[in-house]
Amino acid sequence: MKLTPIKENISYSVRTALEFLFVKNPRGTSIGVFLGISAYGITEIYLHLYKPGINLPSNSLFYFIAIGITILNIFPYMFGKKLNPNIEEAISLIEEAAKKTKMPLYHKRLLYIELYKKVLGSVEFNNETKKNLETLRNS
Repeated sequence: MKLTPIKENISYSVRTALEFLFVKNPRGTSIGVFLGISAYGITEIYLHLYKPGINLPSNSLFYFIAIGITILNIFPYMFGKKLNPNIEEAISLIEEAAKKTKMPLYHKRLLYIELYKKVLGSVEFNNETKKNLETLRNS
Protein backbone atom coordinates (compact mmCIF):
# COMPACT_ATOMS: atom_id res chain seq x y z
CA MET A 1 0.00 0.00 0.00
CA LYS A 2 1.49 3.30 -1.12
CA LEU A 3 1.18 6.20 1.32
CA THR A 4 0.46 9.72 0.17
CA PRO A 5 3.18 12.28 0.93
CA ILE A 6 1.11 13.83 3.71
CA LYS A 7 0.49 10.48 5.40
CA GLU A 8 4.14 9.59 4.94
CA ASN A 9 5.23 12.83 6.64
CA ILE A 10 2.79 12.27 9.50
CA SER A 11 3.98 8.69 9.90
CA TYR A 12 7.61 9.82 9.94
CA SER A 13 6.88 12.53 12.52
CA VAL A 14 5.00 10.17 14.83
CA ARG A 15 7.71 7.50 14.50
CA THR A 16 10.45 10.05 15.28
CA ALA A 17 8.56 11.43 18.30
CA LEU A 18 7.87 7.98 19.73
CA GLU A 19 11.48 6.94 19.19
CA PHE A 20 12.71 9.98 21.08
CA LEU A 21 10.22 9.63 23.94
CA PHE A 22 10.55 5.91 24.57
CA VAL A 23 13.97 4.91 23.19
CA LYS A 24 16.27 7.90 23.48
CA ASN A 25 14.88 9.47 26.66
CA PRO A 26 12.75 6.96 28.58
CA ARG A 27 13.80 8.34 31.97
CA GLY A 28 12.64 11.86 31.11
CA THR A 29 9.35 10.49 29.82
CA SER A 30 8.64 8.39 32.92
CA ILE A 31 9.62 11.20 35.29
CA GLY A 32 7.43 13.55 33.23
CA VAL A 33 4.46 11.21 33.71
CA PHE A 34 5.16 11.10 37.45
CA LEU A 35 5.53 14.90 37.58
CA GLY A 36 2.22 15.35 35.74
CA ILE A 37 0.34 12.98 38.04
CA SER A 38 1.90 14.63 41.10
CA ALA A 39 1.00 18.11 39.88
CA TYR A 40 -2.56 16.96 39.21
CA GLY A 41 -2.85 15.49 42.71
CA ILE A 42 -1.45 18.59 44.37
CA THR A 43 -3.81 20.79 42.35
CA GLU A 44 -6.79 18.61 43.31
CA ILE A 45 -5.87 18.76 46.99
CA TYR A 46 -5.39 22.53 46.83
CA LEU A 47 -8.75 23.04 45.12
CA HIS A 48 -10.61 20.81 47.57
CA LEU A 49 -9.02 22.48 50.62
CA TYR A 50 -9.07 26.14 49.61
CA LYS A 51 -11.71 26.41 46.86
CA PRO A 52 -14.27 23.70 47.63
CA GLY A 53 -16.73 24.45 44.84
CA ILE A 54 -14.23 24.17 41.96
CA ASN A 55 -13.54 20.84 40.26
CA LEU A 56 -11.08 20.09 37.47
CA PRO A 57 -12.40 18.58 34.25
CA SER A 58 -12.10 14.80 34.05
CA ASN A 59 -9.57 14.89 31.20
CA SER A 60 -7.24 17.38 32.87
CA LEU A 61 -5.07 14.54 34.22
CA PHE A 62 -3.97 13.86 30.66
CA TYR A 63 -3.13 17.54 30.20
CA PHE A 64 -0.99 17.53 33.34
CA ILE A 65 0.82 14.39 32.15
CA ALA A 66 1.38 15.89 28.69
CA ILE A 67 2.79 19.08 30.21
CA GLY A 68 5.11 17.08 32.50
CA ILE A 69 6.40 14.97 29.61
CA THR A 70 6.91 18.08 27.47
CA ILE A 71 8.79 19.93 30.21
CA LEU A 72 11.19 17.06 30.82
CA ASN A 73 11.78 16.25 27.14
CA ILE A 74 11.99 19.63 25.42
CA PHE A 75 15.55 20.47 26.50
CA PRO A 76 17.08 17.05 25.76
CA TYR A 77 15.39 17.18 22.36
CA MET A 78 16.63 20.67 21.52
CA PHE A 79 20.07 20.46 23.11
CA GLY A 80 20.78 16.72 23.05
CA LYS A 81 24.18 15.11 22.93
CA LYS A 82 26.18 16.17 19.91
CA LEU A 83 28.69 14.07 18.02
CA ASN A 84 32.37 14.85 18.01
CA PRO A 85 33.02 17.41 15.22
CA ASN A 86 35.62 15.09 13.67
CA ILE A 87 33.05 12.31 13.37
CA GLU A 88 30.46 14.70 11.91
CA GLU A 89 33.03 15.89 9.37
CA ALA A 90 33.91 12.31 8.39
CA ILE A 91 30.22 11.46 7.92
CA SER A 92 29.67 14.55 5.76
CA LEU A 93 32.74 13.68 3.67
CA ILE A 94 31.39 10.17 3.07
CA GLU A 95 27.99 11.57 2.09
CA GLU A 96 29.50 14.17 -0.27
CA ALA A 97 31.76 11.60 -1.91
CA ALA A 98 28.80 9.26 -2.36
CA LYS A 99 26.79 11.98 -4.10
CA LYS A 100 29.60 13.28 -6.30
CA THR A 101 31.00 9.97 -7.48
CA LYS A 102 27.78 7.91 -7.45
CA MET A 103 29.59 5.19 -5.52
CA PRO A 104 27.81 1.88 -4.98
CA LEU A 105 25.94 1.35 -1.74
CA TYR A 106 28.28 -1.43 -0.59
CA HIS A 107 31.30 0.87 -0.93
CA LYS A 108 29.55 3.54 1.14
CA ARG A 109 28.77 0.92 3.79
CA LEU A 110 32.42 -0.17 3.83
CA LEU A 111 33.48 3.43 4.46
CA TYR A 112 31.01 3.67 7.35
CA ILE A 113 32.31 0.39 8.79
CA GLU A 114 35.87 1.76 8.67
CA LEU A 115 34.70 4.91 10.42
CA TYR A 116 32.97 2.82 13.12
CA LYS A 117 36.14 0.80 13.65
CA LYS A 118 38.23 3.96 14.06
CA VAL A 119 35.75 5.52 16.47
CA LEU A 120 35.44 2.36 18.56
CA GLY A 121 39.22 1.93 18.54
CA SER A 122 39.66 5.39 20.05
CA VAL A 123 37.24 4.79 22.94
CA GLU A 124 38.91 4.70 26.34
CA PHE A 125 37.29 2.72 29.15
CA ASN A 126 37.42 3.55 32.83
CA ASN A 127 38.98 1.05 35.25
CA GLU A 128 35.69 -0.57 36.27
CA THR A 129 34.69 -1.20 32.66
CA LYS A 130 38.13 -2.64 31.90
CA LYS A 131 37.77 -5.08 34.82
CA ASN A 132 34.32 -6.12 33.60
CA LEU A 133 35.65 -6.71 30.09
CA GLU A 134 38.51 -8.82 31.43
CA THR A 135 36.16 -10.97 33.49
CA LEU A 136 33.96 -11.47 30.44
CA ARG A 137 36.95 -12.47 28.31
CA ASN A 138 38.22 -14.90 30.94
CA SER A 139 34.91 -16.64 31.51
